Amino acid sequence: MWNQAAVAGLSLGGVSIAYMLLTYLLGLLPERAALNVLTSVLNLLLWVAKFVGCILLLRFFIRKYASSDIEASHSKSFKFGALVAFLSALVYSAAYMGYCMLNLDQITEVAVATLNSLPGATQQMYDMVDSMMPKMPTMGFFVNLGWCTLYGVIVSAILSQKIPDDNPFRG
Repeated sequence: MWNQAAVAGLSLGGVSIAYMLLTYLLGLLPERAALNVLTSVLNLLLWVAKFVGCILLLRFFIRKYASSDIEASHSKSFKFGALVAFLSALVYSAAYMGYCMLNLDQITEVAVATLNSLPGATQQMYDMVDSMMPKMPTMGFFVNLGWCTLYGVIVSAILSQKIPDDNPFRG
């Protein structure tokens, strides 16, 4: 079970990492009005493809696991899916942590620019941002790990209700 879950987790994490890299590269394009609209549409299409693709890929891996295990049940399918979700979240969160470490200055600039746009921003708020930024990669890792795992567990719970098929007259 662990070997299959590791391969599935790497695959799902790889899809999410590819999405992250593509959106990063699209963000490097020069800013022009027509190009910004096209980039936004392309980002949306990539997100939809990642969202739907990851769900279908998780379903594929859960079905593959259930078909290879003679004693497969809804419970075992769910446990496998939850394990895949955790391993995928671990892979993606590690990549996101690396991304944050490499782009910490850019992330800090965005946080300061956001504070600058607030009319009531105080020096204490700027100091808080300065103290948080070195911890941002670690915080991003754990937030992503928790969120992605939770999301994957919920999707696994939904998908495992139909895997394996209960109908004795099919297949």
